[in-house]
Amino acid sequence: MTSSTSDDGRLHIGAAVVVLHLPGVDSLKAKRTLVKRAQAVLTGELGASVAEVGHQDSHRRSTLGVTVAASTSTGADRALDRVRPLIERDPRVEVTSIDVDAWTMDVGDGDPDRDMLGGLLGELRDEHRGWDG
Repeated sequence: MTSSTSDDGRLHIGAAVVVLHLPGVDSLKAKRTLVKRAQAVLTGELGASVAEVGHQDSHRRSTLGVTVAASTSTGADRALDRVRPLIERDPRVEVTSIDVDAWTMDVGDGDPDRDMLGGLLGELRDEHRGWDG
């Protein structure tokens, strides 16, 4: 992504696929504990959304999907740059690979005729019309 200091009307989304090696783990229960800690750290420190997306049945490996959203490309880049160091704070967890990608979306002013976000919001509003909650 390119660096930017002000991107009014743009949403910057960063995603990472992070493969973890958990060398001392001997059970799925112990693995889940470490994975949940990594998820909590990334969510708490970065406001990221995190899910285990691969190797769910392996004790010593895990693949996490991590996404962040920011108002600037710099903000998204900085958050993704912190993923590896935050996970590796726990000496029992090694990041073996990380693949990062990013997107920028124009969000506009909410007018469904002028922008994608407004169109999505309009579709949701139409879909739930008459719903009382």
